[in-house]
Amino acid sequence: MSGGGFLRRVLAQNLELKFLALVIGLAIFYSREREETAERTLQVDVMTIGEQSLGDLVRVSPLPGKIEIAVRGPERQVAGLRADQIGPLALPIRAAVEEGRLELRRDMFNLPDGVRMLWADPAAIDFRFERRASKVVPVALELGDTDRDVVVDLERSAADPDEVLVTGAESIVGPIHELRTLRIELAGRRPGTMLQDVGLSVPRVESLTAAVESVRVAVVLVADLVDSERTGLPVEVVRGTDFDPGGTLVYGAEGLRAAVRVRGVRSVIEMLDASALRLFVQVDLNAFVDRDGDGVLEAEIPIQAVRAGESWSVVEITPAVVPMTWIPPPPPPAEEPLVETEGQPAAPAPAQATTSARAPAAPPP
Repeated sequence: MSGGGFLRRVLAQNLELKFLALVIGLAIFYSREREETAERTLQVDVMTIGEQSLGDLVRVSPLPGKIEIAVRGPERQVAGLRADQIGPLALPIRAAVEEGRLELRRDMFNLPDGVRMLWADPAAIDFRFERRASKVVPVALELGDTDRDVVVDLERSAADPDEVLVTGAESIVGPIHELRTLRIELAGRRPGTMLQDVGLSVPRVESLTAAVESVRVAVVLVADLVDSERTGLPVEVVRGTDFDPGGTLVYGAEGLRAAVRVRGVRSVIEMLDASALRLFVQVDLNAFVDRDGDGVLEAEIPIQAVRAGESWSVVEITPAVVPMTWIPPPPPPAEEPLVETEGQPAAPAPAQATTSARAPAAPPP
């Protein structure tokens, strides 16, 4: 039998079975081909290994938040992959120091057998390092606005601790001269001491750390007191009842004016009208002294202010006193002896007339 005839006979036998086997083989082939071409992208976390062992070096280049990776492989394997299964991407910091740039490769990810990495974004990570530096800086209070008529006593307000150690790269630590607290809201607070734990506003730089995250703050609030001067205020003279109306009180009260310095809550002082400020001198005879024995009594009577309101007071009056003199009235004349004339009853001798200059009494308060 010739070889060609045998081959024709073999090919011609069981054609149906052979066709079926071909169809099944093609189906299996195309099924596997579809599984191998399945693709998917995932976002994987990034971390470094060995940064604590860098000694006096510190990384100043930021890490990307996520690495996007595209993979291809069997459909079932690819579909079941999770980012936390193939990551996080662990970067060896020592290799980064030596090379300065790390190319991302498949063996850096925990990919199952049969799954290929198509690409990663970014494809490489650049690193930069600096010398480590430390510095102690003061803590400054970041204060919000207070209500009207309330202010902060800055000399008595402070943080505990009032200084904090910061550590990081030289280029970052160098420009830091203070650490401010987070904003402390003071609206609605009345005078008194406010105690509160407040966080520190540390610059968001990966290589910078502070020794503490928060401080204990004492903020002292006081009333907003101000001084104001009012001038040209009239001074009223109030004469005591012990003065003999026949005497002479000299004080130059006509046109007398004084200046007043008042202190009180800001909003009250700003609205205070001069008519609310009443000044007077209380004149009593026992305040006068005859210093040189000439019969003229002298005194310096202090100027006073009528009692002020609850939110303000008078702290200074200029001038502070009013100089005055008191001339007592002359003694009454002695009685003259009776003179008798013949045929007429006795009559008193004629007396000389006297005058007394008086200052007009001031109106009562």
